[in-house]
Amino acid sequence: KGGFNVHRTHLLPSQREGFEDLAKYTSRLNIPFPNFIEFISGERNVKGGKYQQNSNLIFVFNHGIYFLYESGDVLLDSRGFPPITWLSRFLGPLGIASGLSSKGAYSVRYVVNDEYGPSVIFVESCITARTDGLLPENCLSQAYLHAGVNAYIGATRVTADPGYLEPGLIFKGFGAKGFIKASLNLLLRNEYPEPHFGAVVAEDFILDLVENDSTVGMALRNAKNAYLPKDANSTFLWTPPLEEGKTNARFEHGKYIDKKYVCLHEFTLYGDPAFNPYQPSNNG
Repeated sequence: KGGFNVHRTHLLPSQREGFEDLAKYTSRLNIPFPNFIEFISGERNVKGGKYQQNSNLIFVFNHGIYFLYESGDVLLDSRGFPPITWLSRFLGPLGIASGLSSKGAYSVRYVVNDEYGPSVIFVESCITARTDGLLPENCLSQAYLHAGVNAYIGATRVTADPGYLEPGLIFKGFGAKGFIKASLNLLLRNEYPEPHFGAVVAEDFILDLVENDSTVGMALRNAKNAYLPKDANSTFLWTPPLEEGKTNARFEHGKYIDKKYVCLHEFTLYGDPAFNPYQPSNNG
C-alpha cells in the first residue's frame, strides 16, 4: 500500500536494541546462559530501534505503561505490578533476577535521546499516551516528540486488544490456542488475526493517510468515527463480558460494548494534527 518499503519485526527482533558480548560483562550466577540470550536477542537479529528511527510511518503493538513499552515479554518486573515487583526486590541482590527485559524496552530514558525524523507513530499498547497526573518528563509520548516524532498516537488507559483471541484448549477464555494459531498463520501464510478494538482504529488511520492523503488529525478523527459501526457488533469468547447484569459471569460470548466505548475515546494524538507525513504514492 502506498509504495512504502515495509520492515516488519515480531517479538524479540522488535526490541529497541539487542545484546552484544553479553558473556564478557555478566556472571553465570546472574545469567546462566548468556550465549543463548544473545542468540535470540542479540544485535544480529534485533532491528526494532533501527527500523523505527529510519521510518516515517511506525506501528507498534506491545505491552506498555505510561513510561515504556516492551516487545520481548510483558516486563512485569519493570512495569510495577505486584507481586512480581515484591519478588524482584528480594531476588535481585541474590543474582536471580537479571533485569534482562529492560535492555530492549522503549522507555523514556532511552527514547528521549534517540534521533527520529519527521514521522508518525501509532502505539497499540496500554497507557503509553497517559499524561494526566504525571510529569511530562516521565511520559513516553512526550519523549517521542522530544526525539523528533511529529505525531504520537497512543492509548491513555488499558487497551482491550489482547483479550479477544480464540478460546483455549481446555478452558474457554484463555488465549493460548489463539496465540499459537495466530503465530502460525503469520509465519506460514503471512496473515494477521481479524482486527478488533484499537487495531481497527489503527488500520483505518493508516489507510486514510495513504489513500486520502489526509493529515494525522483528520485521519484519526475519521478512524474514530468509523470505529463503532464497524466493530460494535463483533462477538468473541473473552474475559467476563462486563455488561449489565453479567459482571460476575466468566468466559462467555459477548460484544463487550463498554470496552469498545473506552477504545473509541482512549486513543489520543500528541504533536501536530495538521502534519501530513510523506507517502510515496502521493508524491510526498
